[in-house]
Order: sequence, then C-alpha cells, then structure tokens
Amino acid sequence: MKTTFRKSMIWLHTYCGVFAGWLLFAIFLTGTLSYYNQEITHWMTGKRLSTHSQEALLANGLKTLESKVPNATSWQIQLPDDRGQQYRLSYRDNGERGRIYIDSVQLQEREEFATEGGNFFRTFHYTLSLRQWGGRYLTGIAAMLMLVGVFTGIYTHRRFFKDFFTIRRGEPKKFIVDLHAIIGVITIPFCFVISFSALAIYINMYQPFTIAEYFDSYRSLDREVSTRHAPIKAQNVDAQDPISIEEVLTTVKQQWGNDVALSSLAITNPSDVNAQLTVSKAKTDILSNKAQTLALTRNGELLPSIEPERTARMVRRVFYGLHEAHFATPILRAAFFILGMSATLLIATGMVIWVDKRTKKQPKRIHRFVEKMNYGMFYGLTLAVALYFLSSKLAVFNLNLVHHELTVFFSTWLASVLFALAVNAERVKFSLLLLNTGGFGVLLLIELIRLFEVVIMDSAQQFDVPNLTINCWLALTVFYFSYSSKKLKKTKSESKGVEELVQC
Repeated sequence: MKTTFRKSMIWLHTYCGVFAGWLLFAIFLTGTLSYYNQEITHWMTGKRLSTHSQEALLANGLKTLESKVPNATSWQIQLPDDRGQQYRLSYRDNGERGRIYIDSVQLQEREEFATEGGNFFRTFHYTLSLRQWGGRYLTGIAAMLMLVGVFTGIYTHRRFFKDFFTIRRGEPKKFIVDLHAIIGVITIPFCFVISFSALAIYINMYQPFTIAEYFDSYRSLDREVSTRHAPIKAQNVDAQDPISIEEVLTTVKQQWGNDVALSSLAITNPSDVNAQLTVSKAKTDILSNKAQTLALTRNGELLPSIEPERTARMVRRVFYGLHEAHFATPILRAAFFILGMSATLLIATGMVIWVDKRTKKQPKRIHRFVEKMNYGMFYGLTLAVALYFLSSKLAVFNLNLVHHELTVFFSTWLASVLFALAVNAERVKFSLLLLNTGGFGVLLLIELIRLFEVVIMDSAQQFDVPNLTINCWLALTVFYFSYSSKKLKKTKSESKGVEELVQC
C-alpha cells in the first residue's frame, strides 16, 4: 500500500487499467459498433429498406406461413424497420423450430444472409466469442475493473475544471495525458452506466447463490418474477375464416395511436378458433428492453392486459435497455456512439501513458513488450474490423469472402499482434496505421463506386440513411488513420534530422 490514500487510488486506477486495458478496449470498441448493429448488417448485405406498410408486411407474412406451415402450433412475424432489421418469419411445427426469410422489398422468400453482420460485434461484446468457455465471466471481471477505474479515476483527477480546460499541445506525450484527463471527465457518467448495467444484465450468473437457495433453476426464477399474457386454451376446432389483420391493426391503433411502429406479431395455435395474437410495439420510446405488448383474438378483440412485473425485474430491464440504447433516436444514438468511441480512446491513451512514463525512466523488456502489444491489440483490432467489412464488400469484385469473415477477423488481429512483437515498435505503429488507412480507404472507395451507380447511373439500389451513416463514419476513420500516419512519418523524419545534426 502507498503512503497516502490518494497515491493508493492512483496506483489502483493505473493497474486496473493496465491489467484489463486490452480486454476493455476490445469490449468497448465492439460494443460501440453494436449501437449500429442493424445498420451494419443492412450495409454489409447491400439490401434496400422496405417501403411497404406494416399492414402489407403482416398480410404477406401470414399468407406465407399459411401456405408453408398451416398446421404449426405457433407463428411469429418480425417486421423490418428503418434501421435495417430483417423481415423474418419463424414457426414451431411438431416441436421443431424453423425460419423463413423474406425480401422486404420484393416480398419474396430469400436465402438467409451468409454474413454475421453487426450481430458479430454484439456477440463479441458480451461473450468475446467464448460463450461456452467463460466469455461472459471475463467481460464481467472487465466491467468490475472498469467500475473501480472510474471511481479511482474520479479521486485521481479531482481537479475536474482545471484538468478539463488544460491541454498542452507542445509535447505529444503531455497532450496525450491531457486528452486522457479531458475524455475521462466527459465520459464518467457514460462509463459508469455502461459498466454497472453490464453487471446488472448478468447478475444472476455472477451471483447464482440466491437462485440455488430458493429456486430449482434460473427458469424457475424467471417464471416467478416475469409476467406474461394468460394463455388461451385451444378448442381443437379449425377456424373457418383467416386471421383479420385489418381488425387487429384497428384495435392496436386505438390503444397505441395511428403512427405506432410495431416490431413483431406472434400467434399461438394459428389454425384454431381460439388463436391468440400478441402484438409487440417497437422499443423506441421506453427505457426497458421488454417491448410493450397487446394480446388479441383472431378477430381483433382485446384480451386482458399483462400484469406489471416486479420492481427488481423492471429495474434490471431498464439497465439492459440503457446498455443497448434501443430507445435512442438517430441523434442520441450518434451521441452514444461518440461517447463509446471516446471511452475506447480513454482506455487506449491510459495504456500509452503507462508505457511512456516507464520507458522514460528506465525502460525494461516488459515495458517494450507492452508498448508493442498496445500497437498490435489496438491497431490490429481496428484493422480486423476493416477486413471483416471487406470480406462481404469484396463481392463487388467477385472475391466474396463472406463465409470466412470470422476467420478473416481473428486471423488479422492475431497476425497484427505477432507482427508487432517481431518488429521494431515505431515501424509497427507506422505500418499498422498505413494498413488501417488502406483497409478503410478501400471500403470507402467501394462505397463511392456504389454511390456513383445509385446517383449517376440510376441504379435500382437504394442509398439510404443507414448506408449514409456508415459511410460518414468510414470517411472520418480514413481521415484519422491517414492523418496519424502522416504525422508519425513527419515526426520520424524530424527526429532523424536532429540525430544527424547532433552527429555533425
């Protein structure tokens, strides 16, 4: 323990960051990208947004299910939205689950998208792609260390206003220290909410002792604290008339308004006279991750509403909703994205500061190792993201690697780390910056070609808001990496000139 409490807090803040820095960087970067997981999937598949009404989409879904699986025990229709969510039908028939994917523009059956799209980043964020091997426990440990880092950071940088308005541009190392402090002040609430909500989401996994004491399993607890619409018993009598979508939507609009956006329609015992329909509202105006629902009969008559859940369950759902930001408008989502990227940069600058302070005093082998690993882990991950995107976009040149996109991602990241360990640190940094510039630059070039087709050649493709959002981000990313590589090259040439002058 250090001589004073503040020094102890500084030490704890430093080594919580060092111990989990690389892991936290990966979690925060992929989590930030997950704010646009649907837009990324839509962009990678190159599909257009639906222009059909909800009524037409529901009617088409029912028609398809009736023709494909008329005797199924349950149907579900997931509706597309303006963020690029897929139009998907699912069913349960003789105990087996099945899915049917529909083109939201042509309203015809299509094959399942081969790409993982933005869902890969969401899965990696929560499980590190190690769901069966303790990945969620690793992310939980990282979240705890991040919380400790937030609280100790508050005490370390207790002069908020002075730190916030202090920035020294003369020396790059001092500038990084000031940048770390400024970003830390700005992102304190964001980092706290994200880290705490991450623990709240999997609290039953991290604290299983209560469940083991009072319940048989987690499912028993879930049944106890969750509320659902009371099921209607099937009469085993086939209905003569089809489900009336018009009457169902009329009832829904009476309850939620004419402009209501729906996310899905689930039907239990669809061929029975006692079929039960559950309509889910899009989670665009609530903090909870649980959608508002209405239960109706096949003729659109409203069934008893669902009972409110227990407070503890509702609190957990709100934290889940805060973590994933389903409620965010486009501007608010962009703000969350900027805060997420800022928090990612906060972690990276913290690792850089730790290395710089120690290499300045007495550089050791461990310090050089951490410096090289920083470049490999940070720039390698961003390069892996670029090539992950390219794996689907190269289909433009008949080089479709979409079936190998995860292999491309992890191989690129691993190769970057190995390259960083094998080569001089400055050369590694410059090379990886250059590769990142090239990777994201090629992506931007492909999108400019596509834009040319849409605008100039009047292509049937659609250049929509999700695509525009991703392309703006690509342009900014290319600018950042190209600017950083040019600045590094200029710094190296100036250093070389000074050394030659000293030798003379």
